[in-house]
Amino acid sequence: MAAQCDRWGLPLLVEDGVLAVSELVANAVVHGRSAVRLTLSLTGDVVEVAVGDSSPRPPVVRPVRLSLDEDIDQAVALSRDQLDEPGAQWLIGEAGSITAGRGMLIVDAIADEWGISSRAVGKDVWFRLRTPTGADRVCRCPGSAATTPGGLPLRV
Repeated sequence: MAAQCDRWGLPLLVEDGVLAVSELVANAVVHGRSAVRLTLSLTGDVVEVAVGDSSPRPPVVRPVRLSLDEDIDQAVALSRDQLDEPGAQWLIGEAGSITAGRGMLIVDAIADEWGISSRAVGKDVWFRLRTPTGADRVCRCPGSAATTPGGLPLRV
């Protein structure tokens, strides 16, 4: 993400882009449990990033949790069959706070928009960042598709 933003002349998108990509890739690895595909697209004044995996299950945007006591109470109240998937565990940090489950909140806060596109097998979770300059840039990558995973047309 960082290298491609630099190649496109968009260094101001690196920090937010890398953080959002790391959250989506972590979700794909932990929950998708399959190979992960990362797609970066630039069209017009939008950078779109998509992370694909083989799981059809959409990501979950969990509510904001600010109270350590409530985090612990929620974790204790959950039975194994109420967790996201078999074998899933809440990660409890040193201060007693649940340290997992905030990835999509981060993506939602960073991205100008985000969504999910179903594929024949699995899904793409994508987000878009507007370029800071508003310049009309187009991805002219060899072999690029006619549209981005999120459905934006690529003008090649």
